Amino acid sequence: MIDRFKDRKPYSQFTTESLHNYCKYGLIKDGGGYRLACSPLTEANVYMASKSNGKVFDSIRKLELPVLVIRAQEPTEDNPVQNYSASPTWVQLVNEFRRGTEIHYPQQSHFLPMEIPDEISARIAEVIQP
Repeated sequence: MIDRFKDRKPYSQFTTESLHNYCKYGLIKDGGGYRLACSPLTEANVYMASKSNGKVFDSIRKLELPVLVIRAQEPTEDNPVQNYSASPTWVQLVNEFRRGTEIHYPQQSHFLPMEIPDEISARIAEVIQP
């Protein structure tokens, strides 16, 4: 599976270790093929709830703790969110948090944790262990 994915986008952008872990833990054998370990319904619900639950903004505006928003490249007409290369994160999201900060990685895709895992881990560590 790794050999099949390693030269195909978006997987060709993953680090070797990330691709290995994705293939080992992110996919489950299903008959003669594989499927995502996370059910499509669960994944869809996460995205749909974030778009349809207006009350979530009431909650995040009340947060007093620091929040780091990490975004990848912005969607364009040629690169819509639906192809998973662009970030689905709303550009103005950071402004909804009282103590929000943002790091934008315009060269990375929606899969930036698998593309630059050391960088993303370091940024998260800075927030949780100041």
